[in-house]
Amino acid sequence: MKKLFIPLVFVSIIANSNAQTFSCSPNDSIVQDVDANSTTLLKIEQIIDPSIDTLQLEIEVIYNDIPNTWDGMVCIQGLCMGSIVPVGTEVPMVPTHDNLNGYVRLTVNPLGNTETVKYQVYVYDVNFPEAGDTVTWILNAVNLTEIEEDHIDTSHLFPNPAQNKFTIQSKNSTLNTVQIFNTSGQILQSHTLNNLSDITLDISALPKGIYYIQTQNNQGIINRQQLIKQ
Repeated sequence: MKKLFIPLVFVSIIANSNAQTFSCSPNDSIVQDVDANSTTLLKIEQIIDPSIDTLQLEIEVIYNDIPNTWDGMVCIQGLCMGSIVPVGTEVPMVPTHDNLNGYVRLTVNPLGNTETVKYQVYVYDVNFPEAGDTVTWILNAVNLTEIEEDHIDTSHLFPNPAQNKFTIQSKNSTLNTVQIFNTSGQILQSHTLNNLSDITLDISALPKGIYYIQTQNNQGIINRQQLIKQ
């Protein structure tokens, strides 16, 4: 009887890490009021993993509803592009290393316009583009210099961090609307109020994480605060 020789095939599996090679600082989202009549710089850094000597990052603009009536620009590590570049723009950063972080900085001047806008950029390691992070700016342009101190909305929320419920109280005005946003700018809850000075909201259905609570009072003043759900 002939012996049957079956060749053994050794398969070497090389793990292609999908782990993110950087983190965003202070976080990957900025939600902020900006003065409609002045220039504001808003920077998000990319802190590279200390085990990596050199990292090549690249950006892609994925969302932009900032109107042409605003002025501003986008800068990244090693380059300022001179304008608020449109969706689809892809630009590499200067390579970062252990003492040089990457960054994306959005500079805006609403030139007197008052509206809420969103700008999003996907930042990724060119070697692992699927393991990047989306950085988001949600900006509300308001005439800050025209708001008198006694008209500022001093609403606050508690407890923070919260688990299943939290309460918003307004000290010197009544509330007309309350909205809950995630860090991508999506509205998760929206409540129309009948001039209440406080409201308790149920967030038990939301996953743990960071959220933004936006209130508008009876004088039209918009206030945003960060809420952490545990």
